[in-house]
Amino acid sequence: MIVGLLDKSSGLEDILVNEDSRIWVKRTGAPFEQVGELSSRQARGAMMTIASMQKTTVTEMRPVLETQLPIWKYRFAGLIEPVVPSPSFAIRVKSDKKRSLKDLQRQGILTTKDDPRNRRSQQEDFIESVRNSITLRSFNRQSLPQEHPYCRRDGRGQNDDCQRHSRRDRRAHTG
Repeated sequence: MIVGLLDKSSGLEDILVNEDSRIWVKRTGAPFEQVGELSSRQARGAMMTIASMQKTTVTEMRPVLETQLPIWKYRFAGLIEPVVPSPSFAIRVKSDKKRSLKDLQRQGILTTKDDPRNRRSQQEDFIESVRNSITLRSFNRQSLPQEHPYCRRDGRGQNDDCQRHSRRDRRAHTG
């Protein structure tokens, strides 16, 4: 079944065999679809054959196989026990069609900065808030003016360290 898919690779991007023996196919512009099943024994046999053709082995001590398929030159990555409960692998097919940036955007692979699916702006906001927090904390708190909201003179500071400084400063000024 997999060889038949590879021979008719037009629009084909990925073939996956999961550890539950199901075969999934991804075609350009379409979601993954289940197309059949491959028993654990067949999946292991396919991996052993591919390894043999590449003059390597797949064993419990070397449970990962990453190579190119000998005939089609597609990328192949597979795992066996003890890494996974049952043999599984992925075949990445070289695209037979060049896609433009507009195609990628239409398919939802590439987004604009303001797209709600793009979390980068949220990540940048978070990083900036952490950076500001670190900068403020590394500041010498005694050099902050006592009316600074981070370290108020009346002891209502947002930080115990600032409250200690405020109490010490009050004692110094009263005594």
